[in-house]
Amino acid sequence: MGHSALLLDSGVDLRRWDNDSKLQANRGVVLERLREQLISTKVAPTFRNSSDWAIGSVQAYQLTNEEFCLLRVIGHHTDKGGKSPVAELLDWVGTELPS
Repeated sequence: MGHSALLLDSGVDLRRWDNDSKLQANRGVVLERLREQLISTKVAPTFRNSSDWAIGSVQAYQLTNEEFCLLRVIGHHTDKGGKSPVAELLDWVGTELPS
């Protein structure tokens, strides 16, 4: 369980209403509903991109018209989503890849 469920389970928030049992009971109901929502919420796994394309390598991409274009990897961008190649489009299009 995450920190939210632990905080809700601790009862710390309910102590604010120690002097008013009716408000404390109402708050307890609200917090229990929130707890159930948090527990039942499905969180999709985070996708982390990974690239092993070396800087300087040339990659081919097939276009919809059966031709290819070429991309040269000039760097990598890394953030919370992972590592992605940064590429420049080369001035070449053809139906057969060069050697």
